[in-house]
Amino acid sequence: SLRELNSKYPQFTRLEQIGTSVMGKPIWALLISSTPNYRSQQHFSKPSILFDGLHHAREIMTPEVVLDVGVSTLATLSRGTQRAKDLFSRWNIWIVPMLNVDGSNIVWSKDNYWRKNARSEGSRVFGVDINRNYSFSWNQCRGSSGSTGAQDYRGPTPNSEPETQALISLAQIIRPVAYLSYHSFSEMVLYPYGCRGVFTGENELISRIANEVAQKLPSDSGRGNYTAGTPWQLLYSTDGDSMSYMHGEFGAVSFTFEINKAFQPNYEIRNATVEKHRSAWVYFLQRLDRNLLTVRVIDGRTGKIANARLGFTNIPFLNGEKPFRTNQQGYFFKVLDPGQYTIFAQTEDGRQVQKMFTMNGAQALEIVIP
Repeated sequence: SLRELNSKYPQFTRLEQIGTSVMGKPIWALLISSTPNYRSQQHFSKPSILFDGLHHAREIMTPEVVLDVGVSTLATLSRGTQRAKDLFSRWNIWIVPMLNVDGSNIVWSKDNYWRKNARSEGSRVFGVDINRNYSFSWNQCRGSSGSTGAQDYRGPTPNSEPETQALISLAQIIRPVAYLSYHSFSEMVLYPYGCRGVFTGENELISRIANEVAQKLPSDSGRGNYTAGTPWQLLYSTDGDSMSYMHGEFGAVSFTFEINKAFQPNYEIRNATVEKHRSAWVYFLQRLDRNLLTVRVIDGRTGKIANARLGFTNIPFLNGEKPFRTNQQGYFFKVLDPGQYTIFAQTEDGRQVQKMFTMNGAQALEIVIP
């Protein structure tokens, strides 16, 4: 459990309650980092990646994969090779293995195919599909239902559910560079967006990485690999999903993994599932690490860190995405393909500056706003 990992590795972990469920149960996250004081400057000088499982209650293999992220990362930090330690030391890794704690309780006690949370009216539990409740693209393209009885009921308003709010409040603090959400089933690597015909302004990079990661994931049958694509290309339209939110809000490289060939596969394949996904997410982290831009913004008038909005001339915001922003310590991180870029930064009072740079492997950039 997260508590056990926290007590075994106190020097690398921080256990954080990020919210409570509809029924008042705690929702937990674990930070794994060589700088686990997540209010410190040291911590914010590193990029964060967020993993979650069990948005949908019946998808019971997903917490196993997310917990393994914690277990294997901590084992590496404490006794792995220097190269692997260095990689994990450069990142803050957050895991939320079980977002839908109430739904999980329903699956194990009453209805093993329950999907939603435990939202109720009187004694009638109807539930909201947490993964149709996020504010970005909520109710935008018939990718969810307004009927309480539907499996994909989106809720009465965007972000109405405490589970949604818990993940959002964590994300707003950590501003993730990357986000991996685990679901089941169908052996796919999905990337934004969920609405038919809609791609992000970074589709070339995101789709390429998704295809690379899919090639690392052999099918449970042993024939072929996972397939990469948007939800609308491979499955159906979705709106109000967490993956689109994390990309639209923070510019995170966001994927949803649909694991296995059933909601509740035989437990015997647990180790095989966890191991293949471990090689996929470790590859993903290495891939990001090799192509990471670290930006620090300084206010030239005061010499102090600046809270700034950022953008790149060759990354268009096509679908209402938010401008990029620095974190509490003036840092911003972005995964970019090699090439020429122009970045612009603007302070709260409207001062701005542009800077050209060449991306060629991981690098750092300091921007001083006069």
